[in-house]
Amino acid sequence: NFRRIVIDANPNYRAFRRQHAPESVGILAAVCSDRRELHYLTDQRRPIGQGNGIAEFMGQRALKKYHPDAYQALRRAHDDMTKVDWAHVTGSAAVTCVPLQLILDVLGVKRINFAIIDVEGAEPSILKTLNLRRTRIDVLVVECRGAAGDRTKAVIDAVLGPENVHPYRLWKVKGRNIWFTHTQFRRDRAASH
Repeated sequence: NFRRIVIDANPNYRAFRRQHAPESVGILAAVCSDRRELHYLTDQRRPIGQGNGIAEFMGQRALKKYHPDAYQALRRAHDDMTKVDWAHVTGSAAVTCVPLQLILDVLGVKRINFAIIDVEGAEPSILKTLNLRRTRIDVLVVECRGAAGDRTKAVIDAVLGPENVHPYRLWKVKGRNIWFTHTQFRRDRAASH
């Protein structure tokens, strides 16, 4: 009963996912703490990859480099993203942004065997939208190091912090990732199957 769930805000990724992972459940959405509409920008030279992302989360340097028309529209709106005329920005698409827990609740997911969170720097914010008591994750892998800097402490605090009562433990830090396991997950038994 394995089911792969892929959540991605890039509208161009949908066709790629359907071709390479047709069995997966695809959710076209961004993840943030409250429900709102954001804008995904696609660099037409690279529809999947570097230079693409949520305009509201990009810095002005990235906007200027990869999306000069979006940068100019932002300047015309006096640096106020809420006033940008997105209809005239090449490569922009509206995308809904919702808490991760809401997506899992709508899908009826109560338990995840293996989850990877790799969102180029926003991992701590994403983890804060997840109720780790309501949705059990046996093995949770979270990117903590990379181009967006070292987020090791922020990720550990989001999962194991003193204000949390989550039933998780740190398993290992390997490469760019931190691995956590649910306290009821038995690594020795899982490895033998």
